[in-house]
Amino acid sequence: MEIIVLFGFPAAGKTFVGKILQKYYGYYLHDGDINLPETMKNAIKTQSLITDTMRDIFFQNIIKSCKQLKTRHKKIVIPQTFIKEKYRELFIKEIPKVKLILVQTNTLLRETRLVKRKSYPLDLKYARKMCLNFEAPHISHSILDNNSNGEKSVKKQLHLLLNSD
Repeated sequence: MEIIVLFGFPAAGKTFVGKILQKYYGYYLHDGDINLPETMKNAIKTQSLITDTMRDIFFQNIIKSCKQLKTRHKKIVIPQTFIKEKYRELFIKEIPKVKLILVQTNTLLRETRLVKRKSYPLDLKYARKMCLNFEAPHISHSILDNNSNGEKSVKKQLHLLLNSD
């Protein structure tokens, strides 16, 4: 059983990396956004404050989904911002054998991608606020640099990360 959580700023390329893991490495891709409670969806839509109570529900939903997915899939990847350290720690506590990978992209490229994104529009000003709330990880994690376009660099880094254990 292998579970990978891809986390980082909005538009860092978490889902892009997740799709590469799905396509080339046989991972089941679970988009954590489907676990968003309605209160969070509305807060994002209206660019309102997201509370820890909303996040508590959201991460309990993700954990529940992951536990169910573990019964059907040997390899799972979950791209999700995981903005606060306490939720990363909670996830590890509930699902101990998880590999966390911080997907990093320089700000200009990330914001350019965000503005161009059609499938999940997120206002640039609101995304910047999210980034201000992002807590630097202190838990054990790997880093994947997503500053180039295309799959080649990401696949090379994933190969090294997946074979480093």
